[in-house]
Amino acid sequence: MASKFYLFGFRFPAYLHCHYCYCYFGASVVVVILVIVWTILYFIDLSSYCRWHAVASWTWDAQDETCGICRMAFDGCCPDCKLPGDDCPLIWGACNHAFHLHCILKWVNSQTPQAHCPMCRREWQYKG
Repeated sequence: MASKFYLFGFRFPAYLHCHYCYCYFGASVVVVILVIVWTILYFIDLSSYCRWHAVASWTWDAQDETCGICRMAFDGCCPDCKLPGDDCPLIWGACNHAFHLHCILKWVNSQTPQAHCPMCRREWQYKG
């Protein structure tokens, strides 16, 4: 059985065998190599080499990708808004059709007796 030694709580073989030149390195050489590698890794500022770049995106959970009234994408904004986001949320009807808030408000206000869904013509009710 090969002898082993412990360094910093880790178990290492008492020698290393090089498969390329068929040499055996004793335990002292192994310790020197480990100390050199540890010193290099300790003093190199790895934070300048390893950086974390996170990218996030969000989408509305709607069946369609565009508003049925203005035909603009849900990840964008309606024609009344300048920037997408919380100022231009989606509104779902009881029929599960989604529209920009401003678009459906204009549509509902333009329907005089009773508002209907612009997609399926059912009576418009907010899904709540």
